[in-house]
Amino acid sequence: MGVWVGNASGEGRPGLTGVESAAPVLFEVFNQLPRAGWFKPPLNDLQEVTVCLKSGFLAGEFCPKSEQLVPLSARRAKVCPYHRAVHLDAAGFRVTSDCEAVENMVAEPWFVLPPVMEWYYKATHVDYEVLPPFRDGCAPDGEKRMDFIYPQESGKIYLTRDFKGAVQPVVFKVAYKADKVLFWYLNGKYLGQTRKFHDMPVVTQSGRYFLTVTNEQGQEINRWVEVVAP
Repeated sequence: MGVWVGNASGEGRPGLTGVESAAPVLFEVFNQLPRAGWFKPPLNDLQEVTVCLKSGFLAGEFCPKSEQLVPLSARRAKVCPYHRAVHLDAAGFRVTSDCEAVENMVAEPWFVLPPVMEWYYKATHVDYEVLPPFRDGCAPDGEKRMDFIYPQESGKIYLTRDFKGAVQPVVFKVAYKADKVLFWYLNGKYLGQTRKFHDMPVVTQSGRYFLTVTNEQGQEINRWVEVVAP
């Protein structure tokens, strides 16, 4: 059930907020409903399984675990893909067998999210621990450490104007699993660099562009961008 307070077209009205306007109406409706007890759980359609406390998937070997009642169809759910063992050296850096003796490694369970999911998750979970960096000379090739938050793949970007008629920039965003510098290019033209907060505002003309972002090790991500200017 939901309550909308605003224009019939779906647009909001200045001064009307959900907390102050819609929520009171919602609770008034709830108060008119007949009183009843809580429903009985449909135990015949439920089963107890071990789930991952953080992701909600079926628990894997490295997950913090909890027993939960779930629908029978949940038997087809996947095992948590985000918990895995991370190998560290005595100083706490990540290592591989190519650069450290196996008997000197310490295996630690770790909750590891892809770059974009990590970017959103960290904003509301201060206890999220990012992966330790690799020790110098130990980083394997092919590890995905950055990804685009915006723009989306195969989408159009419509630039807007402010109240004075000035064209507003589009802000490209990247999630990066390191506190390092990223370098930005549009159609091969250098735009600048970012560190920690990887947002790059750009004002350009209508057209199709190739956006490239690279890190200090030469790894890069690319995306085609179609811009429509007013």
